[in-house]
This record gives sequence, structure tokens and C-alpha cells, in this order.
Amino acid sequence: SGNVWEWCLNEYENPEHTLVSGDATRVLRGGSWFDLAGLASALGRLRNLPHAQYFSYGFRVVVSSSVPI
Repeated sequence: SGNVWEWCLNEYENPEHTLVSGDATRVLRGGSWFDLAGLASALGRLRNLPHAQYFSYGFRVVVSSSVPI
């Protein structure tokens, strides 16, 4: 938290919808270095259109492992 607002695949109004396509607003989480400290947490939540760009928006690459834990 706190580096950039992280794009999530979830739609803002319908969080259970996680399709890659569509124009619905998407969730951004975590706050950025540019915002107030209180927003730099997993509870910080914004929304924007999927094509929106801003210097404090980013993403985190996540890959599931095929190795059993």
C-alpha cells in the first residue's frame, strides 16, 4: 500500500464481476505516495473507468503457483 493506486479487475458497483472486457468503472485500491496517509491502506478504495490513466495508478502482477503448498 502507498506506492500507487492498484487497479483491480473487479467492477466498482458489482465487485463479483471480474470480466476483462467492458466499460464499467473498476476498483483501485491502496492509495499512493501522492495522497493522504490515511488512504494508503487496503481499505483505501477509488473507482475510475478502465481506460483512465494517471501518474499514481499502477498494477501488481499476480501469478498462481502450480507447486502444491
